[in-house]
Parts: sequence; structure tokens; C-alpha cells
Amino acid sequence: MSGPSDLNLWHRIEGYNFDQPDINLPFSARLARENGWPPEFAQRVVEEYKKFVYLMCVSDEMLTPSQEVDEAWHLHLVYTRSYWDNFCRRVLGRDIHHEPTEGGAAENSKFHDCYRRTKERYQEEFGTMPPSDIWPGEQIRFGDAERHTVVETSRLPYVTKSQLGTAAFYAFFVLWAGWSLDWNSSAWMLIVGMAAFVALTRLLPVGRPRRNR
Repeated sequence: MSGPSDLNLWHRIEGYNFDQPDINLPFSARLARENGWPPEFAQRVVEEYKKFVYLMCVSDEMLTPSQEVDEAWHLHLVYTRSYWDNFCRRVLGRDIHHEPTEGGAAENSKFHDCYRRTKERYQEEFGTMPPSDIWPGEQIRFGDAERHTVVETSRLPYVTKSQLGTAAFYAFFVLWAGWSLDWNSSAWMLIVGMAAFVALTRLLPVGRPRRNR
């Protein structure tokens, strides 16, 4: 086949812009940030997500996305008005629901088959195999390599150079005071403990404001 079987539908999907203008964190940038991907890779995942949605629309059988495409789908569902009102009803002309697995060996086997069939339908409709870095083999897609936890680094505790310098100053000052007063060993143990406590309280912030998501 030279191209998608439903060109009108594909052109509507292909032309849909996920990144709204004049916003600080567009869709693809958020997708990249939340998954630790380079921006260029996230943009490619969005394009593959469009192709997967197209396949869902023109296929009567159950299809399964890659992990990367599924991340884009999950994120799109968060934008409820964009997903249901604009994308599904205006662009696709139908609702596309995300059905989770029910678990168990039978379900795993079913999703393996659906994933393999999805890549076959991809080749039938687009005339090429899907890119392997976004659509890996089944062993990678459903194996331990894909069972990972995404950590959003913006929420982790952090230490700035300024905090590090301040902590060092306080610790040095407390130790210097103890040395100047010629305290005994017990007092020295107390003062060292105090210095460590002061340094830690200067390094570890009580809380960090969340960025708007």
C-alpha cells in the first residue's frame, strides 16, 4: 500500500497540534520532562502516537501501543478537554477509550499478540516498519527492561552551591569556637555533633515549592 487507507482521517490526525502556542509547558515538553527524554525524542513519540491512534480508528481488532506511545496516550488523557472534545470528537469523529490490562497469563499473552499485530498493521498502513527505538521488540516491550519507575526530578531535594557554602561556614564557625575555648573531649563530641546538625539543617530544605504542572 502506498499510504494510509483513509487519507482524510490521517491528514486530520497528522495536522493536529498538541503543543498549544503561548504556554510555558507545551504537551511535548511535559512529555519529555516527565519521562526524562530529550525534546526531539518526545516529539517523535508524539508523531508515533498519532499513527497509533489512526490505526485504532481504521482497525476492527484490538491494538496495543509501545510503552513510549502509551506514555503519550496517558498524558493526553490528562488534558480532558483536548482529548475528548477536540481530538476524539472533532478530529477522529469517535471516542477512543484506554482499557487497562486485567492481569494474568492469558492477558499477557493477549497483549503480546495485540502488540505484534499492531506493528503489522503499522507496516500495512504506512508502508514501513515502526522505528525500533519507540516500538521495540516484544521481549523489551513486555520484559523487565520496561518495568521502570519514572522519577520527576523537580520534586527531589536539592543542594545549591550557596547552601553548601553556608553550611560549611556554620560548621567551621562552631568548630573554631570549640577549639578557641579549649573544651574537653566530651564538650568536643557535643560541639562536633552540633556542627553536623547545623550543616544538615542548612543543606536539607524543609520543603520545595512544586512547579505548576
